[in-house]
Amino acid sequence: MGLDIGLEKCGLQTVVAVENDKHAQATIRLNRPDITIYPDAMNLPVNELLEKFGPFDAIVGGPPCQSWSYAGKQLGLNDPRGLCVPQFIEIVKIVLPKFVVMENVQGLLTASINDEPGAVVKSFCSNLSDIGYKISVKLANSADFGAPQTRKRVVILAQLNGPAPQLQPTHANCDIFGLPQWLTLKDAISDLPPAIGAKYAQSQLKYLKLLKAGQNWRTLPDNLQKEAMGGAFDGDGGRTSYFKRLSWDKPSPTLVCCPTQKSTCLCHPDEDRPLNLKEYARIQGFPDDWQFCGPVAAQYKQIGNAVPIQLAEAIGKALKDVS
Repeated sequence: MGLDIGLEKCGLQTVVAVENDKHAQATIRLNRPDITIYPDAMNLPVNELLEKFGPFDAIVGGPPCQSWSYAGKQLGLNDPRGLCVPQFIEIVKIVLPKFVVMENVQGLLTASINDEPGAVVKSFCSNLSDIGYKISVKLANSADFGAPQTRKRVVILAQLNGPAPQLQPTHANCDIFGLPQWLTLKDAISDLPPAIGAKYAQSQLKYLKLLKAGQNWRTLPDNLQKEAMGGAFDGDGGRTSYFKRLSWDKPSPTLVCCPTQKSTCLCHPDEDRPLNLKEYARIQGFPDDWQFCGPVAAQYKQIGNAVPIQLAEAIGKALKDVS
């Protein structure tokens, strides 16, 4: 509901949600009981929804990202979850809303069809253009829009028979155009009291206790680096997220669904623990009174999968600017 909450701030109201995770469904029902929930985008009764709720001002979504993510196998349309992208287009063709919003991971930009890199986005935009939409595509860093998190996401915005909405940054990482500086982890969570969260295994704490804020496995003593990393020690890339302590004076890295894996470590700057659930929610921009349902792991997953509300609000403002 991160995308929905941000759009609500700009005057849009969510009336129908598509969500197949039972814990996320429970969260929606608890916080927004008036929303009608459907579990399956592939079998959505679109014509019935048009009769009951239509016409719709916008179709908004983030089809499952795992099939496009650099962190996954990037199976794309060969992954059943990847088929939600063409299904998204089919729903748009029937409903013809004024606005279309799609958010996804950076890997979508290079996702291929028949070994042609970038063909998924090209096809998506071509289909929208053919039915009268003007489109903008942007790789957006959430920190540029007021989130205390450097989370990069592809944002596709389109308007039917009108100018394409354009995202406008509100913050910057340097003194440019008079914009405020990026918000930091300290700005976001330093005032929060203790809360429920995951824990690290002793085998992880052995290494994390040796690190200071902003450090990762590369700061460990030479004789411990290979021991800590195991098979990943000889892997490619900087692997800077392994055994990582966060910095107070920088935005958080991208929040992941599980902050305790050594490859996606989100350790508190000072304390020997991962970011807790309240800290996760605050970084993503959720109201402090928003309640999440399900076990702790399910709550981390919901928050980690959400669109930062600050970015979602910027999307809403972009729609308003051209409406």
